[in-house]
Amino acid sequence: VARFGDQAPVAAGLRDGRYEFAMPPQIAAGWVSVRVGDSRQRVRVEPTLRPELTAAFADVTLPDYLGRPGSQRKDVRNGSVSLVKGSRARFAATASRALAAARVDGVSQPPDGATVTSPPVRVDGPISVEFRWQDAAGLTGKEPFTLAVTGRDDEPPTLACENMPRQKVLLDSEVIGFKVAARDDFGVKRVGLEWKGTDPNAVKTPAKGETVLAAGGNDRDALDVGGTFSAKSLGIEPQPVNVRVYAEDYAPGRPRVYSPTYTFYVLSAEQHAIWVTEQLSKWHRQSLEVRDREMQLHETNKQLRALSAEELDRPESRRRVENQATAERANGRRLSALVGSGEELVRQAARNPEIGVGHLETWAQMLQILKDISANRMPSVADLLKQAASAPSQSLAASNPTGNRAPSAGQVRAGGAGAPGDPKKNASPTAVPQVVDRESSQNAPDTKSGSQPPKKGGSNPRLLLTQTTVVGQGGPAKPPPSTAPEMVDEAIKAQQDLL
Repeated sequence: VARFGDQAPVAAGLRDGRYEFAMPPQIAAGWVSVRVGDSRQRVRVEPTLRPELTAAFADVTLPDYLGRPGSQRKDVRNGSVSLVKGSRARFAATASRALAAARVDGVSQPPDGATVTSPPVRVDGPISVEFRWQDAAGLTGKEPFTLAVTGRDDEPPTLACENMPRQKVLLDSEVIGFKVAARDDFGVKRVGLEWKGTDPNAVKTPAKGETVLAAGGNDRDALDVGGTFSAKSLGIEPQPVNVRVYAEDYAPGRPRVYSPTYTFYVLSAEQHAIWVTEQLSKWHRQSLEVRDREMQLHETNKQLRALSAEELDRPESRRRVENQATAERANGRRLSALVGSGEELVRQAARNPEIGVGHLETWAQMLQILKDISANRMPSVADLLKQAASAPSQSLAASNPTGNRAPSAGQVRAGGAGAPGDPKKNASPTAVPQVVDRESSQNAPDTKSGSQPPKKGGSNPRLLLTQTTVVGQGGPAKPPPSTAPEMVDEAIKAQQDLL
């Protein structure tokens, strides 16, 4: 029988000359009293946890071509690590207390205190490293620690360009500024610019060359560069050229990484002046098409205005007016796009000293006028036509000029009141007779005037008590809403002005 402290005794029988006691788990040290027959003895027991890993790391030496001497330490406690192919590494694990023995991948490795280190390995693909350990008390880890190592390729650099137009016509003296952002996992070697002529029928040999924009370094994982392109400074004769930005890293034999191709049409001052003149002529033809379309819309608007009020009130006529408004907006957007392209042409021409300043000023003034037409006046015409399409019918307004009013009795002393109407003539079928007493607070009583028709009743009229209402001066009466013919008239006048 064995008993731990004050706990319940545990009995065991003799088997093969041994007594084996299954004691409950313990966390505190204590004494075990053992009795075998008449023999008694006390044994000191100190419960001990298994030795567990508290740290795991890898000392990595990168491939020589990367130019980074020394080793790098990586934490691998999560059980996995990714290393560039060609690296050499040692892996180590540290336990919670000193170790007596350890094995790495089944091979015995003498521990250094609480740390056991693997032999150096070269990483060229996926491998695994297994650690097992035992402390001085003979306790081992609950389960081995397995480290998964992945060998990955050295990634090529990445490249991004800003402010570099994909296609542009340039003067040979013009300078384009741009920015380059290059990134690499183990250092950017250099960033540069390449160009090559694309005209197979050129009299001279097509241009071809390159230049370095900036040099990087083994420790430069990110390289941000500001560059410029000037055909004259690079010795490029007027011709179309393809330009690319490139980046290199330190991987041996790896080709350059290129940006998208940018096409520049390099022209001399004389060639550029001819090109600008041709583009302006093309732009002028397009603007004439917009003008012709506006004149067609104007003629259609006049045809609609020539219709009688009854004909203009028909649904098909209203739809035609609405279609005219849509077409007017579309033509305004087309003119706005033309103004934008015209402004770009003027900016192009301003860079060329061969083009006269007076000519450019004339074009700039004309573009300002067209910009106002497309941004303000054409949308205004479209708005008027849109309102005409939804304006109240003229025949409806003429058939009910006064509205439905209920008969009333009483005294109206408000100045400016009209003569009392005929109750039978003005009453609606649902109107309720009223007794009113209305007096103005600002005008003298009008003893000659009769009763004043009250406001229209709701859909559920009620017969109420006599009411006295004091009427103030009030503001001016609102004009009646414009009808469709009037709105079309205004649109035609505005359109005629812009034409």
